[in-house]
Amino acid sequence: MRKLSATWPYGLLMLLIPLFFWPIFFGGKLPFMRDMFFEFLPQHSFAKDIFWSGHIPFWNPHSGSGKPFLADPQMATFYPLHAAFYIFSAPAALRIYCAAHLWLGGSAMFALARHWRMQVPAALVTAVSCMFSSWAIANLEFANNLGAAVWAPWIILTVSHIVRTLLTKEIPNRTLRLSRLSLTLALLFVVQYLAGFPEFLVYTSALAVSYAIAFCAFNRSFRPLIGTLAILLTAGVLAILVSAPQLFPSMEFVSLSERATKINPGLHMASLQPRGLLQFLFPFINGPPGYPDNFGRGDVFEFWIATCYIGILPVALAILSVLVFRRGSSRRDHKFLFAFLFGAILFGILMAVGRNTPLYQFLYDRVPGFDYFRFPSKFLVLALFALSLLAGLGWQEILHIHKSAGNKRRLEKLILVFGLVTIAVFVAGYILAVRNPGFFRSLTNGLFPSSDPAYYKELNDYLVAIIFLVVSFVVILGGSMARIRGTRWLAPILIFTNLFFVTRGLHPMVDQSLYQTKPANMLETKAALSNWRVHSVYGPVQQWLYGSRDNSLIKWAVSAGVGDSWLPVGVNQSWQAGQNLRRYFLLYYLLWSLPPEQAEKLSNLLSIRYTLIGAPFDQILWHDAPKSFQQVEHQNALSRAFLVGNWTLSARVDDPERAASQILEKLVVPDFDFASTAIIEPEVAGVHLDDASIAQPIATNANDAGEVVSFQDNINELRTHVIAKTKALFVFNDAWYPGWTAFVDGIAQPIFRTNFHFRGVFLEPGEHEVHFIFAPHRFRVGILVAASTIVLIAFFGVLAHLIKTNERAAGAVSL
Repeated sequence: MRKLSATWPYGLLMLLIPLFFWPIFFGGKLPFMRDMFFEFLPQHSFAKDIFWSGHIPFWNPHSGSGKPFLADPQMATFYPLHAAFYIFSAPAALRIYCAAHLWLGGSAMFALARHWRMQVPAALVTAVSCMFSSWAIANLEFANNLGAAVWAPWIILTVSHIVRTLLTKEIPNRTLRLSRLSLTLALLFVVQYLAGFPEFLVYTSALAVSYAIAFCAFNRSFRPLIGTLAILLTAGVLAILVSAPQLFPSMEFVSLSERATKINPGLHMASLQPRGLLQFLFPFINGPPGYPDNFGRGDVFEFWIATCYIGILPVALAILSVLVFRRGSSRRDHKFLFAFLFGAILFGILMAVGRNTPLYQFLYDRVPGFDYFRFPSKFLVLALFALSLLAGLGWQEILHIHKSAGNKRRLEKLILVFGLVTIAVFVAGYILAVRNPGFFRSLTNGLFPSSDPAYYKELNDYLVAIIFLVVSFVVILGGSMARIRGTRWLAPILIFTNLFFVTRGLHPMVDQSLYQTKPANMLETKAALSNWRVHSVYGPVQQWLYGSRDNSLIKWAVSAGVGDSWLPVGVNQSWQAGQNLRRYFLLYYLLWSLPPEQAEKLSNLLSIRYTLIGAPFDQILWHDAPKSFQQVEHQNALSRAFLVGNWTLSARVDDPERAASQILEKLVVPDFDFASTAIIEPEVAGVHLDDASIAQPIATNANDAGEVVSFQDNINELRTHVIAKTKALFVFNDAWYPGWTAFVDGIAQPIFRTNFHFRGVFLEPGEHEVHFIFAPHRFRVGILVAASTIVLIAFFGVLAHLIKTNERAAGAVSL
């Protein structure tokens, strides 16, 4: 153990060397990453401003009709590494975030490989092939995906320590060690959950349990399995309690969001075809990232969703890891490791091919909770981890085999035969590809892009693959001979070189100033728009900017309101990024499907004062259509705050689906006037609407119920000064959501769900101050639960330390 531990700082320091050669550190350039640019960075900028004002970003009033901010798991507000975005400028924070996660992922794989008794060169093979893989680099733009993924190897490492500790009874201070490992595991669960991709926590937990079961079965000892499962359960419970400030609000939010019911698994758009496995050798066999003539798509809609290139040498080494079964091998645990990792690769691939096998659909239909996940090709990340570890295992075996002269000669012959045959096959394929332009299309079942630039780009990639293949076998032969000690470092160096040339271009490099682009055309009208919203027809077109290299188009997209571009400057927009509230999701998409007159009426109800229109985005993106757009004003748009003197009730509360259906039917009726009449739902906060004083409006002039004198929208609250001429319903066109409290002249009043999705408060005639405050109860409960849990853990920790100190003192006295 000492020998292993002594090399850790050395190995982890070595991982920093290739990291600082990566393009994110090159001068004033940064990679353009679509979702990071249009969603994650604007959201972090919004949170940054609120944190620095001394508040917590509970509510986002600017997206859609408003939605919880902290409660949305995608915001990952409390993820520790997001502190970089709250402290530094966007370019600096992006560099820190990307570098930190790449290094964390690589160091985790290095630590896991060292724990599984691989030498430093072999562990570096594992670390470099994983941290610079096409999956890791492509997912830099999806902060939640990569943020959650890098913690998975740390969790598996901790579980492996736990099960091995339980298996070995002679370890000193065994109970104390297990307690520390349990707390470490709980902390890792918390951090991975806070990263904003809870789905990955499920994958990791399943893999950890599978490893524990397989390891105990291999060692024919099931008592440690019971202990490991008990520790996993305990750590899971502690993680739930500590992460309660995020978890409790998120559970409420998800129940009201589009994810409340099972979702489309995306089998038609994210199922890897079996021929897509050629990407392990040719990373761009279906084309590079981008639209429309780059990536071939097919069953996989974008490059990032199914990429898993780790380099030529790691694949060869993973194949050669079968050498652990050679005669005379003394590493019994490496044989288990090979079998476990090989099984993980097979499972990951079978899941990734989605609809091409019955496995994914079977799990989707039969396993409770599995129907909340989507995109089967995401499971390729399992193959990425396992292949990287098998590559390290293969390099480990090659470095060890020279100790036996007979094995060494047999290995050299095997490598020569295997290498020459493989190279011959590659060269033959290249000759065919040169002679027949349809060669790549035949390999991909017609998915390969047919343009000449794509064809010649693939030829070039093919030639590079052959070069790295030849060099890879030279390195493998050098490692097997082991006459020069430095040859053992050639493998990680070659892998980094291979991946650097392949993955550095996954994101186009742009000037870092692009990340500070502001929607200048909206700044002048921001104050005037505070009472209304803006609808941009370009809001949801973010997807089509994947891999864009047109800086002017990207800057235009910010002004056009693509994604969450307007969030940092406080413009209220109709588009709602992240997870959508279910009811608003329905209303928003009705805007696109209703006939023009009804759509106009709905936009008035949604307080949309202006609509940005222009040329269709596909024409702008691909056919050089003019980028200009115009603002169409809707004179009849309702303000976000207004009074009505008449209201009607929806269906009974015991039939919510029918109630929603009836409300929507009324919303689109031509003669229904939202300015004077509202639809309210039956019961909120224990107040029944069949009370005579509320159920029957008594307004003498429903069209003149009063006026909103002033309107002040603050962080997590709203203040209005209202004059009601008669008994009226104050309607605020922001989302009804649990956690909002209304005070009328300082007295709390119930908030009724109004017009299907919004808020309503009843007022008596007269002048009133209406104050809305969003202080979610679940967050307060979560803080109390987390704080209590941390205090109890600290208490028992101190108590255990005192008991141990007293025992030592008593032992010293007796001596």
